[in-house]
Amino acid sequence: MHETDPERPHDAAPGATRSGPSAADLLAELELDDDTLALLLPRFEREFRELTQGCTEVIWVLRSDRRETLFLSPAFERVWGRSREELRTNPRAWMESLHPDDAARMADRVERIREDGYDEEYRIARPDGEVRWIRDRAFPIRDADGSIRRLAGIATDITDRKAAEAQMERQQEVLLNLALRRADPDADLLPVLQRITEAAAHCLGVERVSVWVFNADKSVMDCVDLYTEATGEHGECDPLRAEEFPHYFEALMAERAIAADDAHTDPRTSEFSEVYLRPLGITAMLDAPVRVGGELRGVLCHEQVGAPRTWSPGDQGFAANAADLVSLAMADHERRRQELEKRVLESKFAQAQKMESLGVLAGGIAHDFNNLLQGVLANTELARRTLAPDSPAAARLAAA
Repeated sequence: MHETDPERPHDAAPGATRSGPSAADLLAELELDDDTLALLLPRFEREFRELTQGCTEVIWVLRSDRRETLFLSPAFERVWGRSREELRTNPRAWMESLHPDDAARMADRVERIREDGYDEEYRIARPDGEVRWIRDRAFPIRDADGSIRRLAGIATDITDRKAAEAQMERQQEVLLNLALRRADPDADLLPVLQRITEAAAHCLGVERVSVWVFNADKSVMDCVDLYTEATGEHGECDPLRAEEFPHYFEALMAERAIAADDAHTDPRTSEFSEVYLRPLGITAMLDAPVRVGGELRGVLCHEQVGAPRTWSPGDQGFAANAADLVSLAMADHERRRQELEKRVLESKFAQAQKMESLGVLAGGIAHDFNNLLQGVLANTELARRTLAPDSPAAARLAAA
């Protein structure tokens, strides 16, 4: 898939820019006798053509000096959006298709392809403006004496894989930021949950994300927060009762994540169809369990509105990680609540101890004062009895 010589003729063999090496050429290189060659050629030619016709990878073969494209499979036209004939009329068509940021690097690798080939990833720009990622593996084909006869390669469209990797990187970055913000010891629970639901809606591209929490006997789930992407608002919705949606609650009790690509027909979610899904236009649901201390405490629900949705493994992994952040936020909230209750109890206990100490002190003082008072009264009584009745001191003691 590199520069070709426009002066070299190309024939019209099926599935190639030119026919050589044709099936006959390839068999001839095996040095078979004429009878064997005549026997194998029709079948080999047919199978070789069928193989390359249905292959999704782009198979290419160049002359050893890279001046001629000997073979180019039909997948080239699907991936590059260009005709194979274009490589014949425009020798630089392949180089011109390279993304500007990758062109210089790939030009250098192509110049050294005869050394040991290459295994490279690069981008191409199709005529319609679409950018695609390609993994291209090239290698020299050598004779028995080691001389290079051909240069060949297999190019694979990895655009979807690259998009999935980029999405995963974005999701991991979002999860990391959420985890760091959750670490704020003074953060209230609701704002943390709202950040999680909002981030999940953005990352997964869904319309609604909500957090639900079970009551004590797990017969009811209350909505703690519902984020709606269209309005950018947070709110709540009516509680869900096990008696009304038994299959859904049973699925949650089994502690399995629910990835319902078609929420209307999935047996775990079809109970919602008429009363909840259709009125809101919900087509798919992805629910990840929320556990605290190993106990199922609720669910993080993602709801697709409008177009159908197939939840990929990456989607489900992100949902599970986001649910884990909800679990951690709830655990942090409970820990802070318990710590606050502990501090309140400790304060009350300290106050009670202080009052008890004051009571003991007051009791001791009263006891000592009473002892002193008894001595004073006894001496007063003794003086009254010993003094003459007409004594001035007796009159004062009588008044005391």
